[in-house]
Amino acid sequence: MPKKAGRKGSAVSAYSKADAFGGSKYEVSHIVGKGAYGVVWAGRTRGATLKKVAIKHIDRVFDAREDALRIVRELRFLRLLKHANVVAVEDVLLPRNPKSFNDIHIVFELFDTDLNHMIRSETRYDMTHRRWVLYQILQGLKHMHSVNVYHRDLKPGNILINANCDCKICDFGMARAKRPGAPEEDETVALWTDYVASRWYRAPELVCCYLTRYTAAIDIWSVGCIAAELLLRKALFPGKNGEAQLELITDLLGRPSQQDMQELRSARVRELLRSTRSKQPTPFRDVFPPEADDQELVLLAEMLRFSASNRMSSHDAVENEYFQEIRDLPAAQIPYVNTPELDPDDFIYDNAKNLSTQDLRATMYAEVETYHPQSRYGGLEPRSSGDEAEDDDGPPGQDAPPPGKSKKPGFRSKKAATTAKDSAASAAAAAAAASAGKEEQQQVDAPQIFEAEHGSGGGDGAERLSAE
Repeated sequence: MPKKAGRKGSAVSAYSKADAFGGSKYEVSHIVGKGAYGVVWAGRTRGATLKKVAIKHIDRVFDAREDALRIVRELRFLRLLKHANVVAVEDVLLPRNPKSFNDIHIVFELFDTDLNHMIRSETRYDMTHRRWVLYQILQGLKHMHSVNVYHRDLKPGNILINANCDCKICDFGMARAKRPGAPEEDETVALWTDYVASRWYRAPELVCCYLTRYTAAIDIWSVGCIAAELLLRKALFPGKNGEAQLELITDLLGRPSQQDMQELRSARVRELLRSTRSKQPTPFRDVFPPEADDQELVLLAEMLRFSASNRMSSHDAVENEYFQEIRDLPAAQIPYVNTPELDPDDFIYDNAKNLSTQDLRATMYAEVETYHPQSRYGGLEPRSSGDEAEDDDGPPGQDAPPPGKSKKPGFRSKKAATTAKDSAASAAAAAAAASAGKEEQQQVDAPQIFEAEHGSGGGDGAERLSAE
C-alpha cells in the first residue's frame, strides 16, 4: 500500500482552503497515491454522512491528447456501467471555466489497496479468499461483456480490494465498446502500446501485435493470469518483450497446433511460433503450489487456452463448479443491473484525429456536466471557442432552457452538439480510411483479510486507478 502522510500537512491544508475540492463538500486528509497522472487524496464528505472517498486530481489534462481521451473514455464508461464489481465515480467537480480548464478532480469510492499490492505484501490469504476475489472479478467482467464492453487492460493493479475482500474493477481508460449486432471480431481494432505492466497479462493473439482485431476472450486470458498470480504471488508470464512473452506462454502451454496458429492474424508471429522447437504442455500441478485446488487448476486451464475461440466465456466462468460453494451465499447475490448495449458512436471522438484541443475540452466538460444535472446549464453541452453564440439561457437550475433565449458564451444547444458529433464521426471515418450496484452490501460469510495488518475496517488506504 502506498505510504500515506502521518498527519494533515500544510500543503494539504492549503489545497483544501483553495476550494479545490468543492469547498464545503469534501474534506481531504492525506495523499494516498502519486503518479504521472497526478495525485490521489483520501478524504470524506462533509456533513452527516462522512463517507470516505478518494479524490483523484489530474493536472495538465490536455498536454497529451491520448491522456485526455482516456479520461473522457473512463468517465463515460463508469457513468454507464453500473455494477457492484465495477468502481463507481461518486462525483466530478465542475471546472470553473469550461473554455480554459486544464485539470480535473474525480471523486471515487475509497478502497484500501489493490490486488497488486496485496499479492506482494505479507498479507496471508488462502483458497477461500482467492475464490471470492476471482468470482467478483468475473461477475464484473460478465456484466461488461453482456453489453459488449471489453476492458483490455485487466491486471492486479486495476482490481481494487478492501478489508472485507470486496473487489471492484477500475481504470477503464483503454476500454472499448463493440458495435451492437456486429460480428465479434469485425468491429474492434486495437492499437496497443508495449509498456511492460500490461504485457504480462496480454493474450497470445495480442502479443507482438500493435494493430489487430480481438474478442472478449482477451479479458478472460487476463483474468487467468491474475488468478495464477494469486496462487504464485508473482506474475505468471513476466516477459521482457513480445518474443520473450510468447516463449514463456509456450513453455507452459506447449507449442500451439497449426489450427491455433491460424487464428493469429500476424504472419510474423505465426512464423515465429513455427520456427520454435516443439514443446509439450507443462502440467499445471508442476507449476502451481500444492495448496492449489484441482477445480481451481481446471478453471485456470480453461481461461489460459492459447486459442481465443476455445477460451471459456465470462458467463461460463462464473457458472464454473469451482464457485459452487459461494454462488448461493447472500453476499454473492448481486442485484440485476439493466445496462443497455453501449453504442460506439458515443465514443466517436476516439478515432476523430482532427478534433482540436478545444473540442476535446468541450467533450470532457459535457461529460463532467452529466454528474451535475442541477447545474445552470444542465442538458447542454459546452461549445468550443469556434462555435457561434446561438444558445439558450435560462434561470439557474433550469435543465433545458427555452430555445432562442441565450447568448451565453461557452455553451451550445443540442442541435449544435449533434452537429459536432457528426463532425467527429466524419473525422473518424476519414482517419479510418487513411489508416486502412452493490451499494454498501453486507458481506455475509464473505472472507475477511487484512485484519492483522490493517484492522477490520475499511481504513483509509489507496484508491489506485492507475493511468500509466
